[in-house]
Amino acid sequence: FERAWIKPPPDPPIPFLVGGRSNAAVARAARFANGWLGVWCSPRRFGAVVEEVDAHPDRDRSRARLHGLQIWVGIDSDRDSAKNRLAKGMQDFYQTPFSAFEKYSPWGTPAEVADFLRPYVDSGCRLFNIMPVARSEREGIDAVAEIRRRLHEK
Repeated sequence: FERAWIKPPPDPPIPFLVGGRSNAAVARAARFANGWLGVWCSPRRFGAVVEEVDAHPDRDRSRARLHGLQIWVGIDSDRDSAKNRLAKGMQDFYQTPFSAFEKYSPWGTPAEVADFLRPYVDSGCRLFNIMPVARSEREGIDAVAEIRRRLHEK
């Protein structure tokens, strides 16, 4: 946007992330955003893109870095129920077989999901945009809070 303003500006400032896997998207994240928003990638790939964005020659070095991951998770103490519920939710939303997302979409208890996400934290992820699929909205919200608590444990 040219000359677009929000007055007064929010305090603290709202981070602006750019997603996408193409070279152009990585360049946009480096030049215009506070970070990159990944989706459907391994922790290794996530870390490689974070390094690429942070080292990009056009990077706006005045912006704080904050890289994130958009991820769907299935929550239930019964792993089969969690997986089945997650698969149905993703297939219904994306109209694509769950097999396309399965290796990037954890399911199980909040502890198991946090264990799945920890390598992303180690690769530079500082923000998770989690779409919980659980028996109820309340259970999903509580699970995300528990995942957050576990990821912040030292």
